[in-house]
Amino acid sequence: MPCSAYCVAIMKPIRPLHLEIQTHRRNPVGILRSSFRQEGKVRHSNHGRLTGLDLDQLKLIQAAFAG
Repeated sequence: MPCSAYCVAIMKPIRPLHLEIQTHRRNPVGILRSSFRQEGKVRHSNHGRLTGLDLDQLKLIQAAFAG
């Protein structure tokens, strides 16, 4: 359906990503997440995983995300 005069695009609000490092496994894993509040509780949305890196490399990437 083409737009005639005006088009409105509804987009989800952009939430900043952060890298969460999980070290409870044999090899550390980095998880790309964004956080938001829903009904008064903090929720997380997963966007990807970083595997095959050591802990120091994951901390460097985490620092880059933090600025």
